[in-house]
Amino acid sequence: FDMTAFKVLVAFHEDVSLPAPWQNTHFEVQSEWTIKQFVRSIEARCKADYQMHVDVSMLLHHARDSALPFHEKVSTNCQDGDKVYIVGDVRKAGAVDAAALGSEAKKNNKKVPVTILTGFLGAGKTTLLNHLLRVQQDKKIAVIENEFGEVPIDNELLASKLSAAEQVVVMDNGCMCCTVRGDLLGAFSAVMEKMVDTGNPLDAVIVETTGMADPVPIVRTFLQTPMIASNFQMDGVVTLADAKNMLRQLESYDRNNRQAGTVDEAFQQITYADRIIISKLDLVPAGEAVTVWKKVRSMNAEARIVGVVKGQIDPQELTDLGARDVTKIAADMDLDPEPGHGHSHGNGDHCTDDHGHGHGHGHSHGDGDHCTDDHGHGHSHDHCDDLCDHDHDKVDSRHNNQIKSFSIVKPGVEVDPLRFNRWVRILATLDRETNGTLYRCKAVLAQAGSTRKLVFHAVADVVEQMEWDEWGPEEPRGCKIVFIGKALNRPFFEEGWLKTTQPIRLQFPEPASCGSSSLTRLFKADPDAFYRMLIFAWTADVSKLGRCCKLMAHAVFHDSALPKLQRATEIALDGVTRKGLQLQSTQGYSGKVWLHTLVSMPVVNTYCKAVKEAKAEFHIKEMGFTSGAEVIAAAVTWLELNDLGDSVAQYHVMEFAWREETMQQFFAVPGSSTNSALLKGASYEYEDELGDRMEDVFKYRLLLKPSPSNTDPPIEQHQLVIQLIGGKTCSQVYQMSFHSINPDYQLHMMVDDNRKGYLECDTMFHKWHPLMAQLRLVPRLRLLIRVKPDGSGPLDTMCGCC
Repeated sequence: FDMTAFKVLVAFHEDVSLPAPWQNTHFEVQSEWTIKQFVRSIEARCKADYQMHVDVSMLLHHARDSALPFHEKVSTNCQDGDKVYIVGDVRKAGAVDAAALGSEAKKNNKKVPVTILTGFLGAGKTTLLNHLLRVQQDKKIAVIENEFGEVPIDNELLASKLSAAEQVVVMDNGCMCCTVRGDLLGAFSAVMEKMVDTGNPLDAVIVETTGMADPVPIVRTFLQTPMIASNFQMDGVVTLADAKNMLRQLESYDRNNRQAGTVDEAFQQITYADRIIISKLDLVPAGEAVTVWKKVRSMNAEARIVGVVKGQIDPQELTDLGARDVTKIAADMDLDPEPGHGHSHGNGDHCTDDHGHGHGHGHSHGDGDHCTDDHGHGHSHDHCDDLCDHDHDKVDSRHNNQIKSFSIVKPGVEVDPLRFNRWVRILATLDRETNGTLYRCKAVLAQAGSTRKLVFHAVADVVEQMEWDEWGPEEPRGCKIVFIGKALNRPFFEEGWLKTTQPIRLQFPEPASCGSSSLTRLFKADPDAFYRMLIFAWTADVSKLGRCCKLMAHAVFHDSALPKLQRATEIALDGVTRKGLQLQSTQGYSGKVWLHTLVSMPVVNTYCKAVKEAKAEFHIKEMGFTSGAEVIAAAVTWLELNDLGDSVAQYHVMEFAWREETMQQFFAVPGSSTNSALLKGASYEYEDELGDRMEDVFKYRLLLKPSPSNTDPPIEQHQLVIQLIGGKTCSQVYQMSFHSINPDYQLHMMVDDNRKGYLECDTMFHKWHPLMAQLRLVPRLRLLIRVKPDGSGPLDTMCGCC
């Protein structure tokens, strides 16, 4: 059968929720098209003619008991007048196309996007990658393969390229294949070196994980390693699910491990995925394929689902995901008020219902309404009895029943950046037994002291946030946050987040007329010169200036002031590392800060209040800051101390430093060690039996010593050791804890007896670790040290991870 063009009747499967009524429609098909090309034609026409965004996961034929293979010709599977059913996701088209925005943003991004490919055992990851390496021509893709996978990349494909000495193989089509031998960071380094050596720029990198590997640790390593993050950009996680065995695997886990408390890796791979590929569709009946699709959608309401047969997939499905593109995340938040929940809430208070996943709805609530109903389908379908031999309730399970999402929408409020970051720290260290498991959280937030939107995205404990576009002049400012997880303690999340918010501050508009002082004239005539002048004043003096008149209030306290000050700082202090400062006097915190060059005035106010209430003793006369992120990290530490409220423990802030030439030599000589100067000052005052004031004095030194690596090939790494001096002469035993004050990494060490002499950190620091990267840039390590006598109660945990 072959003809130039013919027509196929298109309907939606009854398990697909529609935002509007659908009349089955004939679509014209070109005989040379593949099923995938036909699907793209359907999606394009639905958007143009019916104002619906349609993502087709699979296409079912009315007379065939299996999904149509996307890579095959339409003419070999359909005839004129045949009927097909769409299984996929449909939503009403909005004014903003999130995918288009994400693609536009990528054009200006020079980083190489990275996709993590994970999946069920035997799901066909390697088959899919072999197909990708064979057919890919448009893009140059590096595949980082874990050699402990069940099947290696096609040996015949690599035979002419692979030698015992090579770790990275360059294919004829410009793609690369890199075998990982326990060292993912080394693999990225090798790929970078090969790119430089061959002058071979890459379009994408795909990392294949072994078997049932949890993708979250890989994502965490990727985002928290400066070397990788500066050259590569996390694009998303793709999970391959086996249509033939997935349901059995999940049911087996439910049956065998329900009470064991073990991690269901198959379940986590689906819930954390940004795109899900259902493989082996040719091996299951159409009804079972739909059941698998429903099961996957019930576990993950947001990821695009794509069906595949024999690994024959469009390479674009593994790249250009944009899952962590803030532009796309922000647009998605505007377009889709709630994942898996197809109605919108008005401008009232937050939504208080738990929404299950998998079906949208076809109505809306007016202003101020709370959604509490159990909604059904929005619109009816053609019933497809010939394809519905499955049990509609089969997907219900322990997993499905416990996965919920809820959102909070608060117009007219903004988050305090410091309190929000304190809450994010709590979010990253959740007690799962008490508060449930958070799979995803995303938000678009108004923030105090900024005219830009704050976009927040978290997958498990991996957190990202970035400023996005300016709020429009007529755009209502506010906050929206969405939580998705299992058995979530909703009051805990709601109450914690709401404590970070406040009514949007009153802005100080620029007055039509002003006085004739020299400062007002300068601001009017040359704003850049005005702000360059402000960076050389203490923050308290700038605050006083802002209270002089309406024009100065606008210049200093308006949300638009910070970017102007930051721009002036970069110009005036180009090449200067220290761009912020906090001074201490002999009595402690002096209140003298120079921070308005890095953070907004509202943030400065919260910072000063938090550091004053923390009552920490600073052993640093001048505490410098290189970025706003460093200021925020310090402020979060002060807020954590305030939350503890421990009247017995004493807090000391110390800075361990190295000479620049010492650190240069340390990094230049492999296997070398180094130690900081000995610091004296942290002490604990007490009253003896006679009422006399006594003092136990402690001294500390940091050591970085080489540590053996268990990877093959080995990588250079160091262990951090804290030398505790003075313990043997102390009047009593002390508990101590050490906390890093840094925005890029968290270091927490505790010792229950200060007489031990040495405290070794469990974490090994490889050369790409952010701690090592920071020491290269600024050779210092800032620590909060908490001290408490043994027997006076436990030294409470500060943030849940110590």
